[in-house]
Amino acid sequence: CKGRGGVVFLEGDTGMGKSALVGHAHQYALRQSAVLSEAKGVGQTEDSDGGQSLTWLQGRGRSYDQSRPYSMWLDLFEGWFETCEEEPLTETGDRLRRQVEALWGEQVAEKATEHYPFLATFLSLPQEYALPEFAKHLDAGTRRQEIFDAVRSWIEALAGRGPLVLVFDNVHWADASSLELLEFCLPLCREYPLLWLVALRPDPTAPAWKLKSQVERDHDSSATPLVLLPLTDAQGDKMVDRLIGPHVVPDETRALLRQRAEGNPYYIEEFIHALIREGVLVKDAATDQWRATRTIDSLDLPNSLQNLLLARIDTLSQSERRVLQMAAVIGPVFWSQLLEAIACDGSQMM
Repeated sequence: CKGRGGVVFLEGDTGMGKSALVGHAHQYALRQSAVLSEAKGVGQTEDSDGGQSLTWLQGRGRSYDQSRPYSMWLDLFEGWFETCEEEPLTETGDRLRRQVEALWGEQVAEKATEHYPFLATFLSLPQEYALPEFAKHLDAGTRRQEIFDAVRSWIEALAGRGPLVLVFDNVHWADASSLELLEFCLPLCREYPLLWLVALRPDPTAPAWKLKSQVERDHDSSATPLVLLPLTDAQGDKMVDRLIGPHVVPDETRALLRQRAEGNPYYIEEFIHALIREGVLVKDAATDQWRATRTIDSLDLPNSLQNLLLARIDTLSQSERRVLQMAAVIGPVFWSQLLEAIACDGSQMM
């Protein structure tokens, strides 16, 4: 795509480290951006996009949000204008207006005026922030297209100010409308310094996988698949050494780990935790090093990620499990203050 941007499809089964890799990439981008900003501060360099630093925004699909239209994009927008859960919708509307005006600027004020009402409607803001009178009479198809155009123009404005990375994680759980909007906006990487990073599981029956296949056909020069394969035995051994140190686990135990984990990094990490819980691995207080207390040739561990997590939960105290249950009701992302408010006894949070 003429050296401007591209699309990366990050593929991997559950536990292969897709989200972790995205997180490491984000931290690397932040460090590089900080170095560049510091260099520009002393007059050493300036990037070709007017000196603007990298913008990184992230949304994710969730299994329970598949019936919620545009849920993946709404997650992305909430990160952009930093909404707070307890913030009144009127304040959110005012914040969005300020963000939109700052993004498009005075020279293209008509863009902000044109797109703001549809962005406000997209975000389900109160009526006074949403559609003007003329737009209320549009049919559903036309209104949908106006929203798509507004989101696309928003991305163009962001990418026009400097390099932009838009990340969508767990896209195998994305709702249909989120995928349609993603497909509509993907070609922008041909014109702007825009990188799409799309993480998903390899499920040929999922709508997201069908979109991936279509994009790879239509955007062959800009679409790049990045597949996370199971770790080799050598890579698995290296991970074990990184977690507990080299030459700690006997060969028999290490062979058992290889057999049960089948190259899945999350499984390897959970197996190490299980060895610690069962007293097979203990940390020497004097040296702060791990050591094995015995060799094992069998390990009673669940054979699925869900059961591994349940087994870990079973080791928690009753109060810890209660806090975890309340957090699960809120969702995978929440504010600690909200959890404290729900808990009957704030001391349970300690």
